[in-house]
Amino acid sequence: MSALPPVLTGGFECRLSGASRQVDLQLCLLREDPLSARLEPALRSALHRLAPPGAVPDGLDGLLADWRRTTRLVEIWLEFDPVPGGFLPSVFLGFPPAGPDEDPASAMGVVAVRLTGRQPDRLVQLVTALRTAVPGAFPSHLGLMLGRPGGGMRLNIKRLQGDMIAPTLEAIGWPGDLVEAVTLGRALLAVSDRVTLAVDLDPARGVLPAIGFECVAEPRLPHPPLALMTMLGLADVERRGAVEAWPGRLSPDDIPWPAELIRADLLEPDAGPGVLNLGISHIKVARDAAGQMAAKAYLWFGHGREEAPHRASVDWEDPAGQPILERTRRYFRQMTPAYLHHLGTTFRAFQLGSDGDVRRSNLAWAQRAGLAPGMRVLDAGCGVGGPAMDLARDVGAEVWGLTLMPDQAALGRRLVMRAGLSDRVRLVAGDYHHPPWPDGFFDAVVFFESSNHTDDPTGLFCAMHRILRPGGILYISDCFTRPVEMLDAEGQAIVDRFDRVNADRTRTLSQTAAALHEAGFEGVSTADLTGMVSTRRWRRAYVREAGPAPVVTDLGGLYHLPDRTTGTSPIFCGEVRALKS
Repeated sequence: MSALPPVLTGGFECRLSGASRQVDLQLCLLREDPLSARLEPALRSALHRLAPPGAVPDGLDGLLADWRRTTRLVEIWLEFDPVPGGFLPSVFLGFPPAGPDEDPASAMGVVAVRLTGRQPDRLVQLVTALRTAVPGAFPSHLGLMLGRPGGGMRLNIKRLQGDMIAPTLEAIGWPGDLVEAVTLGRALLAVSDRVTLAVDLDPARGVLPAIGFECVAEPRLPHPPLALMTMLGLADVERRGAVEAWPGRLSPDDIPWPAELIRADLLEPDAGPGVLNLGISHIKVARDAAGQMAAKAYLWFGHGREEAPHRASVDWEDPAGQPILERTRRYFRQMTPAYLHHLGTTFRAFQLGSDGDVRRSNLAWAQRAGLAPGMRVLDAGCGVGGPAMDLARDVGAEVWGLTLMPDQAALGRRLVMRAGLSDRVRLVAGDYHHPPWPDGFFDAVVFFESSNHTDDPTGLFCAMHRILRPGGILYISDCFTRPVEMLDAEGQAIVDRFDRVNADRTRTLSQTAAALHEAGFEGVSTADLTGMVSTRRWRRAYVREAGPAPVVTDLGGLYHLPDRTTGTSPIFCGEVRALKS
């Protein structure tokens, strides 16, 4: 580590049992991280100092110099292996999901040739067979064992459900005990949020009998996959305790702050103060050719940001003629820190269910929208990506998020990476009236309380119609108003104030349905969800119980609209569904 440039994102691979106390260092380069891009020239120089003379392949040196320009890789992991006379990294390359007209086998083959100088025919055959036989499986990472005797390759396959393990192993021609592997995989799926299959390849012999399962679980104690490893005798109690003590966060208040993190803070003066985030990336169970199993823990660390101090404040002025997108930008510049503080990463007022479980509510909204595993979904107006991550985790969808705010997209990408969902969730900044995707790209588009930031709903829905495939779904759950003839003066005043505060143009269900029809959608249906939804979480965010009387928070000072004592509430939660013919 002393020979490398500052390592801001990486991890440690730790054995969980047995006599070996070996720990391997891993370093991660992320396409979206400008700090890692600044470190790459120094990293290339360090690799040559660490490795024996002439041991660093020209292909690796060249790839690290230009991978952001010449490849579609989303990340590169380097794992430093001891070799006679120094260290040489094995390389793990992260690929994005392939589009309908893209060939993942070809993309992997090109990079493999570049690094090894050999045509990886077996790899190309395997990935092609996998895509044909198991369409839901995703070959996410290619490992090239440059630092290990005999070299070899490793392919990571994600998005596996229990009934996909056997077809996947059969498709790639795995020569091991199929029943045993399926039993192990299903047991791990039962205690994990996601499981990735790792298979080893020999350039000449093809798929080898060794196999691995990487288990990812949400941060909680006890850690379910780790607890299972202890039950199976694959994790010593002492080492399990050490691993479970790892998750958390360190700040300058906890430890003497490393100089490289101080420099990183200075490079981003507008961000909050630096912190070091720590977590269990995943637990891996490896089964060798002889059937012996071992377990490893991958401890992740990454430089992050503490949220800057905030005070919720919105300028209610509505200058004549100012486009609503400009008002929306101003609104979210002021309000995003307060939302994060009071609501977390899901900026929603309405929940399905009153128990406050945000993730369960997001899943329920996804079910109402008709989302299914394998769908390509756009979350239009995604904020920092909380619902998008839940759609990927719990539905199995491939989610793109589009937000007007670049700072929300940047924060969201860090959260996605920390959650281990970079292969399923991609967040971009842009105007949702002009989405940057080709015609027919998505299976579904969802607006989760985001469809009202427009002065031109018909134009917005025309844009969504273009990027949906035939038969694609458009779903809106949002705030709506009662028809104007149902509003008295007080009700209209509440709607006007609501729109000023939220930078909205709240409409009726029928107005929204008419705009969808005009944009070319069919099968348009609407529903008033009053009575089905809860605002309990929202109300707790703006009114805190403290002592004998409730205290209105800074968020509540803006959003505490008076309850109607008589008449019908002018604003309610509704939904709209539509299909592209």
